[in-house]
Amino acid sequence: MTLAGIKEAFLAAHQSYSVDRVLLDPELSLTFHEACRQLGLFGDPRTWNLLLLRLRRDGELQEIPCLRRTDMSWPEIDNILTGCEISLQTLLAETKANHLTEIMSDPELLQRFDDRARMISPGAKTFEYRWAAIMQSRQTEIARKRAGILAAAYDDSIEQRFSAPEKLDDSLVSQLPESPGLILITADNPLYVGETLNLKQRVESLNRNAIADLAGVAENDLTIRVMAQAPELFGELAWQNYLASRFQTKWNLKD
Repeated sequence: MTLAGIKEAFLAAHQSYSVDRVLLDPELSLTFHEACRQLGLFGDPRTWNLLLLRLRRDGELQEIPCLRRTDMSWPEIDNILTGCEISLQTLLAETKANHLTEIMSDPELLQRFDDRARMISPGAKTFEYRWAAIMQSRQTEIARKRAGILAAAYDDSIEQRFSAPEKLDDSLVSQLPESPGLILITADNPLYVGETLNLKQRVESLNRNAIADLAGVAENDLTIRVMAQAPELFGELAWQNYLASRFQTKWNLKD
């Protein structure tokens, strides 16, 4: 009875969008949970979300048309990708969760994700942070397959392609080019490597104090290395995944 009710609530709420969109869109999520309450379903929002994911996994939602796509491009989310990935990976580590779905199904954890992503990369809407995390997670699985090719080709020379470590401060940011490349943020150890379409804009958008607090260091202890590179030559996040593995960064998404 409960599973049939979850399906009915999804039908009432989804507006032809996917399960992922319903779980991550604040308005659609509220509509779905209210429909569950109106149907008198046992449980709470986390329970209902998990049951909805189960129905999708078991193929029980295939006959429901989800014709509306969620269109968000990589240039649109470029400046918030650092905050999204760091927030997601640190939460996965803290909660010992295995996958993004465990975060997105739990309203409390999802709120923690929102707050941390916004703290590191301010300026976006709640749904944009959440959908950017979905895009990153999906693309990371593809990019890892390509990262091995880059490792075979560049492992011997990659250190020379990066700039020397410099303090991550306003003076450095002002000198960064507005061109594609990669950043490697470090404190005592490598923290995060990020691929971006605009080096200056990405680094300028970061809340350095929040990053330092999360790392447990003073802001003056943060350093950065930069490598000019056109990421699209190998597909989004291929270079980032290769370098995260190469430098064993703490905050990039893990296998």
